[in-house]
Amino acid sequence: MANATVISITGRAWARDAEGNVRELSVGDTLQEGEVLETSDNGSAQLDFGDGQDPILIEGGEQVAMTPELDVDEIVDASEFAALDEDLEALLAALDDDSIDLLDVLDATAAGAGPGGAADGGHSFVRLARIAEDTDPLAFDFGMTDLDGLPEEEGGALLAGDLGPDADPSLIVTLQPALALEVSAEASAGQVAFSIGSVTNFDGLDPSLGGTVSYAITGGNENGYFTLGQDADGNPALVLTETGAEAIRNGQFDPAGANVTVTGTQVIAEGLLNPFDLSAQDGAGLEVPMPEPSLDVSVDAALELDSSADAQAGQTAFTIHSETDLAGIDPALAGEVSYEITGGNEQGYFELGVDADGNPVLKLTEAGAEAIRNGQFDPAGANVTVTGTQVIAEGLLNPFDLSAQDGAGL
Repeated sequence: MANATVISITGRAWARDAEGNVRELSVGDTLQEGEVLETSDNGSAQLDFGDGQDPILIEGGEQVAMTPELDVDEIVDASEFAALDEDLEALLAALDDDSIDLLDVLDATAAGAGPGGAADGGHSFVRLARIAEDTDPLAFDFGMTDLDGLPEEEGGALLAGDLGPDADPSLIVTLQPALALEVSAEASAGQVAFSIGSVTNFDGLDPSLGGTVSYAITGGNENGYFTLGQDADGNPALVLTETGAEAIRNGQFDPAGANVTVTGTQVIAEGLLNPFDLSAQDGAGLEVPMPEPSLDVSVDAALELDSSADAQAGQTAFTIHSETDLAGIDPALAGEVSYEITGGNEQGYFELGVDADGNPVLKLTEAGAEAIRNGQFDPAGANVTVTGTQVIAEGLLNPFDLSAQDGAGL
């Protein structure tokens, strides 16, 4: 057969070789003869055999072996194929009639040079071809509605082994990160963190005997960041708990706790004589954005004197203001802003204090007030810089140390 090329994938698809090795497929990949194509439950794959025919669509939850039968090089019209039917009908009639010698019929078909035996008495063969004829599936009735469930063995039990004596079914579970956050502040409980998928290789067993795949978190998640849930389409998923969402918003998401393992289990032919208990697991990690809080400090001159003689120690010379952008972090985790004079003030004109409302300010010292009263106030010493520092989430996993400064002159 010609190699099949994957031209589109919905969901996920894999190729499994004769040794059981599995590789995930992408658009443009090639399937080799002998490999088995497997599609996820809600997916599909479209294959092009390069034979000029329309691509073949493989629906979700299917397993298709890449065999020569999938690639037919020659297509004949139905009218041409009817010529083969005459010989076939003669053979079938001979099989049903004991008075007819089958060798006579075979010899007759060998008389020509067509698809029957060769003119020199060589071997006969029957050529199977694909008929280029449209068929309506609704026109065929295969009598399936007459069956009342699966056939039963004597005693009422269906032997799973009878459907595949050497069956070795297997389960594949996949766990994929699915949380997409622009900023940490967007995290909320219930958001899908990981998508969960599975593919069952029934290995010849009737797929209708396959039970539902159940999932459990069997590794990681010590901090309780995730819980089992569903996505918007009802597919199994791991979703964020409030603990997980809060940890992301506050920048306390532990990378070690972001790695999780999910185990899937499935029973085939449950309740019958020979059930198959399947189990598989997969693990994945989650990367999340960190918040970026910031601090802004402003210093403004505030001393108002009608004359230099009015200068007194303790008067407010500068007001100090600060504003913290928590970037979504819980305000309860924000510590107090501390201030320090980090520039100017070589003559000791100012000192930190608070105003009547308890707000941080720089006040005149006695040295500063005296210099003003005596006309000895050095303009160079009137320029001062104040630095503010703040710690967010102090004592937690990821504390944030913020710092900012501003300067002003008097």
